[in-house]
Amino acid sequence: MDSETSKDSDTTMDSEDNAPLKGSMGRLAKDITTQVKIWEQYHIDHEIPLMDSDSDGYFYEGSSKLLPQMPRHVVDARETIIDSALKLLDLAAGPSKMISLALSQVQFVSALKWLLHFKIFDLVPQGTQGETYKSLAKKADVPASELMRMLRMAMAYHVFSECGRDSVRHNHFSTILARDENFLHGLPFFCDTVMPASAKLVDTTMRWHGSEDDNKAAWNDAFGRGISFDQHLSERDQTSGYDRLMNVFDNGRSPSLLAAYWAEVVHGTINWSSLGKEACVVDLSSCSPWCWELAELFPHLNFRFHGPQDEIQVMQDSVRTKNSALLTRVRFIPRETQKDWVTRHAEAYLLAGVIHRLPDREIVQLLQSIYTAMTDNTRIIIVDSIQPDPGPSTLTMNRVWQCRDMTLRQLHNSGKMLGQLKDLATQAAQGAFEIYIESHTCRPDKTVATVVLYPHQVTAIPFSLRR
Repeated sequence: MDSETSKDSDTTMDSEDNAPLKGSMGRLAKDITTQVKIWEQYHIDHEIPLMDSDSDGYFYEGSSKLLPQMPRHVVDARETIIDSALKLLDLAAGPSKMISLALSQVQFVSALKWLLHFKIFDLVPQGTQGETYKSLAKKADVPASELMRMLRMAMAYHVFSECGRDSVRHNHFSTILARDENFLHGLPFFCDTVMPASAKLVDTTMRWHGSEDDNKAAWNDAFGRGISFDQHLSERDQTSGYDRLMNVFDNGRSPSLLAAYWAEVVHGTINWSSLGKEACVVDLSSCSPWCWELAELFPHLNFRFHGPQDEIQVMQDSVRTKNSALLTRVRFIPRETQKDWVTRHAEAYLLAGVIHRLPDREIVQLLQSIYTAMTDNTRIIIVDSIQPDPGPSTLTMNRVWQCRDMTLRQLHNSGKMLGQLKDLATQAAQGAFEIYIESHTCRPDKTVATVVLYPHQVTAIPFSLRR
């Protein structure tokens, strides 16, 4: 019995056999049972087949169907199941077993990268009929023994299934992954780019001692390049792989990272309707595909979009094509640096997908440019990967958030906690403003959060903040 359970005398009763379930493990088991009933009922109501525990069933094309958006209570049930199951596993396994399981997951990722590289997901035929290892190895031009080793590593995590001792076939998991563009492009990017950077963490700390410079990240140390990771993505045309990886962290809800921000800005937790008639919203996000949709959805608002000249022209052309009438309420303003002039006296300033890729000094400069332009009731709305303190409430989301945060740090030297963001906002204010966090909202299974800052002026703006 684990130490936590031994100290806890609370008991619950299992309805199946009336056996007492004691302590933390018992409560977690009961939570799982309760939430599984909700999850299974949703599947039954929508005629979705329930998966067997071995996940070996083949995913037939004809069994797929379009479903309505999953209700919030069903999403919550799924998150509780995953969270409770992970906690139960941790309690039962203990520290030593947890480390061995974590190491096996690293090898699982490596095996998936190998299988993708040699196109095994494509070469295994769709359907219930298997293919021999020998035949598959010949098609892939790889050693049969190596192929078997990689596939069996994947099978340990329910990806593919074995037919007898010498054949392999697709199952439900492998069939879905074979069609998942985020997995197909995001996982190789993680293996080729993030894992080498991760291996350099100790060296990077010793060499640059926690530098915030965007050209002194672990990635720079691993690949010997002196430019920022954003510059590298642009030069090597690898933005798609990066976006796909970020979308894996966001549960694959959007085709790209930018689209994830877009969805949160337009359809997320921001109450745009609460702003008064003809209120001005200033978007400082540099690249804003959501501008025309926001303008269409909220005709009582005016919008100002700041960005580089080349992107401004593209956005203008896009709005002109989709709905030229919107140009009466939408203005595009070129700006080349964070210090450039921004629209004054706006009710809201929007920063979507900006904070995570800026070093601290540039975040401070950007916030100062807003402080000197805003009114008494202005709000700063930040949509980004801003972690709460100390972390998301569920173990599942906490692990995903921490992984994403580590990845951003290794590639960009970025990633912020909510407390760090408030500290930077306070530093930028130089005593002239008190900074209040009006809200910090992260929806279930999302790693993009919405933070609303309210800077309240308490004294005269110092000369150092004035233009």
